[in-house]
Amino acid sequence: MEYHDDLIIVFGFMSGGGSNRYLPPLIWAGLIIVGSSIPNLSGLEMKITMADKIAHFAEYFVLGFLVARAFMRFGIGSTRKIAGFILMAAVFGILDELHQAFIPGRTVDILDMAADVLGSFSAIMTYVWLAGRRRARL
Repeated sequence: MEYHDDLIIVFGFMSGGGSNRYLPPLIWAGLIIVGSSIPNLSGLEMKITMADKIAHFAEYFVLGFLVARAFMRFGIGSTRKIAGFILMAAVFGILDELHQAFIPGRTVDILDMAADVLGSFSAIMTYVWLAGRRRARL
């Protein structure tokens, strides 16, 4: 591939050329994995606190919203489609929490899983609601 072709591909990602919608959720998911892979969070004792659950909810709210934005670009679609997006984000949250069992100093927390799933669910439903309101105005 020539240099010119490489620039076209990069520019396509940066300028809204369709596939750039998939990049933000992938980057955000990568950041989540990196953050949950930090061993021994010494000094940051994570207790069962409301702040910790809100942080999990917010982290997955962003992921859910980015997933909805990426995959629902051609319209909201059916209930099955929306359920699939919710399932995709929720499974990622559950797997991320389970992967922490293999990180020294980290544990699996069912309440964190619940906050992750609720965050992604809330974001996707918010996106669907906002998109429906936008369509109604047009």
